[in-house]
Amino acid sequence: MDTCPPLHQATAAAATNGAPLHLDLAGVPFMDVSALHLLLDLQRDFQQRQASLAISGFQRQPTRLLTLTSSNHLLHCTPPHNLVSTLV
Repeated sequence: MDTCPPLHQATAAAATNGAPLHLDLAGVPFMDVSALHLLLDLQRDFQQRQASLAISGFQRQPTRLLTLTSSNHLLHCTPPHNLVSTLV
């Protein structure tokens, strides 16, 4: 809850400028629904502006959250820490 607003504000600027953005979540061992909502909102914002958003580094618990909510197919996850290889 504490980190979502500043993260959204920082990444929204990149979406507005149309600049590509890569989020590395390797240091995020836990993610709740607030963070998932933030990532899905960011994905939508970047798609609407035809900007590139890539997300990598999903650890076990965030991966599980994405799977349980059927959200894993909605986010663009990139190697080397791609969601598909994490699930296998």
